[in-house]
Amino acid sequence: MSTRDKVALALTIVVAIAAISFIFYLSATERQLAESQAKVRKSERVVFYEMLAAQGDSADTEKQNAPLAQATPQLAASLRSARETIAAYAELFKRKSAWLEGTAYDLPLIFFSPSARSRHQLPDPPAAPQELIEQIDQTARLGGPVCTLDFSDIDKVDIIHLGDINDCAILMEEYANARLASGDFPEALRGFLAVMNLADALEDEPLILSQGYRWKIYASMPEYLDYNALTPDLATVIVDRLARADNRDGLREALSGELQQQLTRFEDWKKESFASLVDDVGLYWGTRSWLWARPMCRPWFNKDQQLRIEMITRMLEVPDLPYYHVKSTLDQIEADINGLPCVNVTAQKQARWYLRAFSWQANFESTLDVIQLRIAIEQYHAKHGNYPETLDAVADWFGGTLPLDPFTGNPYPYELGEDDSYILSVPRLQRTPNAATRETQDSPPVQSSASSGP
Repeated sequence: MSTRDKVALALTIVVAIAAISFIFYLSATERQLAESQAKVRKSERVVFYEMLAAQGDSADTEKQNAPLAQATPQLAASLRSARETIAAYAELFKRKSAWLEGTAYDLPLIFFSPSARSRHQLPDPPAAPQELIEQIDQTARLGGPVCTLDFSDIDKVDIIHLGDINDCAILMEEYANARLASGDFPEALRGFLAVMNLADALEDEPLILSQGYRWKIYASMPEYLDYNALTPDLATVIVDRLARADNRDGLREALSGELQQQLTRFEDWKKESFASLVDDVGLYWGTRSWLWARPMCRPWFNKDQQLRIEMITRMLEVPDLPYYHVKSTLDQIEADINGLPCVNVTAQKQARWYLRAFSWQANFESTLDVIQLRIAIEQYHAKHGNYPETLDAVADWFGGTLPLDPFTGNPYPYELGEDDSYILSVPRLQRTPNAATRETQDSPPVQSSASSGP
């Protein structure tokens, strides 16, 4: 046998071994992926939104009735009511947008809290007309859902409504703050309750971004609440409502919804055309993305999907517990994420973002606690003329048991300051997810005095 023939035979053997290895690896990753997919169970909220989306356009009567025929009477009634509620929000958002466009205020409300407007020397938004305030209040009383979320098509999972909800919340907060300053306490209470109703309309949406906007709306309330102006009755109602605002189930539902989106996204990814991907993310990343989903990369593509499913599934086991209880578990998941091979970079990045939702949830819980504590402390000051020496003096506002810092499981550090003031320390927090940023920040201690504003 000549040297050339020997080289050809060797190359043939190498290619054959590589092909057989590829086939075996492909088969193994497909089996592992199938096992991971089989463990995925849709949450009730995801199923509800899928049925809601299956009803289609309101003008298509036959399509609307198809899901109703398969639903229980109670579920069918919920679906009919949901469509009416969604239509009411659509009308509200249309009216709100038309009014804003008719004003000279051309800044996006969503990005500018009062402190941000002051910091950047931006004008305050115009006061909403009373007719719009009434419509926001009446629509917010309906609760949710706000929008149809079609988990079968990623492009139809609308997030525009989140900005609309936030705009309405800001307009109501501005209204409530103005009524509070003028001493119109019933209207101030109505405004603040409407803000919380708008936030809670999002609590059942199985998306992390939706929960992020809910957290964000509640987190903006301290900038509008003048704690010194609250009457005892007003303070009691707000504290009672805030005590019921925590919703760890929302995080579980959000992770479940995100998992369903991931399954859909990977299936769509395999069908995506080269031209479409290039149009979306440019030539370099479009080419890489297209090649990653081609058959020649399918084993690693499968592994990427499997790992993402497994990471989210592990996260779904712990949302019901306080953050300080599950921190060690989350740290282990994060270590496993960081230990993934570089080839699974997409799984790493996405899983890290989902993992941060747990600290965002803890941040939200801390926000609720601090608002309630500050209200209770200021009410104590209004009654006794001085701030309490310890937080135990306001424990009655919390049924006798003070809230614990969700990051440490310890009571919130509190001490009296100088000149009739107090310091309530807030833990290190992370900003909630929104369309603008996913950075982290330190939150300074809250210091207040009898003469301080909101």
